[in-house]
Amino acid sequence: MSSTIEHAILMLHLFKGVTTQSGPVLNSFCAWKALPADFLKLNVDGPTFHHLHKAGIGAVLRDQARKVLMVASKGEREVVDPEMIEFLAVLRGLQFVVYMSISQLIIESDCLFVVSQLNDSEFVAISPWASIIADIRHLLFAFLDVKISHVSRLGNGVAHKLARHAWEVESIQMWWEGFSNFISQAIWLDSRL
Repeated sequence: MSSTIEHAILMLHLFKGVTTQSGPVLNSFCAWKALPADFLKLNVDGPTFHHLHKAGIGAVLRDQARKVLMVASKGEREVVDPEMIEFLAVLRGLQFVVYMSISQLIIESDCLFVVSQLNDSEFVAISPWASIIADIRHLLFAFLDVKISHVSRLGNGVAHKLARHAWEVESIQMWWEGFSNFISQAIWLDSRL
């Protein structure tokens, strides 16, 4: 019996040590980063649902005060390549906002590969994603200044929740200047980081 109590106390001390040490590190890794003046932030995500032969896209556009300006969930058919759906998430996100007269935009994705490919100035025309990358780069010319950056999955929670919701969406669901209740907790959690 005493060994069980000793083990429990040891586990409690270990847990406290891990949570106090990793809390600030975790928060700095996934916390909201202040936007430069006059920028808006577009977070995108794109999971695949192999069993449904479908993929989803989630996008959320926010201002410097974290106010939600637009959210979208879109279903995509027959996309099974994880990188392809992540590129497609960036493309669709840009298509959602390109006509909003936004001059300065930060795009965040939790797919480091996609971010590095889009930030690479040397375009590889023979990659499997070449046509989507070309479409993305064409849309980027509509903005005065665009930054594409990587964010952790925890820092991309709202877009991820919207993308997961897309398995229920036949075409597209969009909300302007508001959002559906199913993402309210993710938005609240995001505001606490």
